[in-house]
Amino acid sequence: MKKYLIHLESKSDITLFPDSQKIFGWLISKIYKDNEESDVTKLVNDIFEKNVKCMISNVLPKEYIPLSKEWLIKILSEKIEDEARKKKIYEKIKKIDFIKKIDLKSLINVSVNLVEDDKNLVKFDKYLTKNQSYIQKFRLDEQYYNLPGLLNKAYTVPVIEIINQNTKEPVKEFMIMIKTDSPVIIKWLEKNKDICIEEFLGSKGTQGYNIFMRKGITFEEEDEYKSKNDLYLNMGMLLPEYIIYNKSYIDLYTSDRKSFEITEKIKKVIGFINSGSLICSEKEIFEIGKNIKNKYNIVHKNAIIFGNSYLESFDIENFGGGNGE
Repeated sequence: MKKYLIHLESKSDITLFPDSQKIFGWLISKIYKDNEESDVTKLVNDIFEKNVKCMISNVLPKEYIPLSKEWLIKILSEKIEDEARKKKIYEKIKKIDFIKKIDLKSLINVSVNLVEDDKNLVKFDKYLTKNQSYIQKFRLDEQYYNLPGLLNKAYTVPVIEIINQNTKEPVKEFMIMIKTDSPVIIKWLEKNKDICIEEFLGSKGTQGYNIFMRKGITFEEEDEYKSKNDLYLNMGMLLPEYIIYNKSYIDLYTSDRKSFEITEKIKKVIGFINSGSLICSEKEIFEIGKNIKNKYNIVHKNAIIFGNSYLESFDIENFGGGNGE
């Protein structure tokens, strides 16, 4: 497989950072513009049947990885006996959403080698935190629909910022990671590697939200290192196929989108394994996730729910791969 990074810069307020399933839909819509419908249908079917390989990440802060908090708390708890110190470390870890690989090693060393006043832990700020606030908006229905007597409505819009705790500034640079052996996808990535263009990644684009500047696409040499423990860091929304659950550290996310299937009027929602989860599996990295048919989509009968999120071999001593080492 080949690995590509799509470089993004946020140009507006963000209401929701796109996950790997949404990015898959965006990517297919882009490819559709350059190919026949039959070719795109074949591509989606090949991805579903795993005739071609494709893994996609969420939109992530550039050079940072999502932190597996449960894993970090566990390994530090095994190294530290003092309960008061454990509590301070737990409070710090709760604040960390993204971290660079090299800083993760530093955090572990600082936590294990705390001085009595814990100054090093308190001062540690090389991480990112996701913050959510709300903007109040008003919809003037009477003017919009030109119908006198309609009530105007007040509503709120969630705005998400990722804050660098070292600089106290919001993060503006992001990335999408893709691994694939599909000639169709690779052709599109190569064709667009030098193109800078504005992209609407998510809803509310017409209202001025979720706007990114795509600032090029780069190819990255694959790191062939494989974790001795077969442990992988999940970077997207994963639908699991082959996982050793009792050796994994899993954070579940339940989709709040429309249900993908309605059977006997009972709605079914989708449970994904969230980014930042650590996945243990003895299978080849591409075999860990899966895709499922989207029976709810009445427009595209071959539509799928994409669940092959981007995974990277994980080992704290040998963690490579080009984002933050």
